Amino acid sequence: MNLLTAEVTYQKGSNADVTVAVAAQTITAVKNHNADVNTANYTFNDGILTLKSAYLENLSVGEKRLTIITESNSMTVTLIIKE
Repeated sequence: MNLLTAEVTYQKGSNADVTVAVAAQTITAVKNHNADVNTANYTFNDGILTLKSAYLENLSVGEKRLTIITESNSMTVTLIIKE
């Protein structure tokens, strides 16, 4: 069961982190499609997931489907990478 579906955008070259509000106290994993996102590429504090710009810069332009897995549910985020 998904907690929420969200959409966020990252502009390449902006060097800005992207944040997503998550209705959970902890997360157990973040996946980009089916691949695990290394924990060095994000932080999670007080219900806010922050995807680091260094990670985002290495993604190809287009839509990505991120799944944020919590202790009891999951959340799907559409991440749009723009040139």
